[in-house]
Amino acid sequence: MPISILGLSRLSDGSQKPQKLDISELDDIELLNPVTFDVMLTKVSHETFDAHVTGDVAILLNCNRCLKRFKTTIGLDFHALYSDDPVDDQWPIDKNDIDIEEAIRQEILFELPVLQICSEKCTGIKSNKL
Repeated sequence: MPISILGLSRLSDGSQKPQKLDISELDDIELLNPVTFDVMLTKVSHETFDAHVTGDVAILLNCNRCLKRFKTTIGLDFHALYSDDPVDDQWPIDKNDIDIEEAIRQEILFELPVLQICSEKCTGIKSNKL
């Protein structure tokens, strides 16, 4: 869901606008329930805006040892830059809207552990054959 920057773009540099962003689904990520993120938008310059995103997201993963599904919570606290003319690590502004969902999705994927283990005591798949 895009967030409008129209009102903020008319203000002076350094102006801020708090927002709430509700997300019920993300591509490639199984959310346990809808999530509300806090977003603080800051006008950096005429063409650039900073989105400071915070929130906790509960997701389902598959254990790499036993293959059972388990729940984990990932805390997000990151900044994403948006620009009319994006370079390097900036995201594009679409007319007067910014779409933070893809930045959130990528940040969640970045925060996933390399080994997804349901618990330290997990011994893996059990075989009945000896």
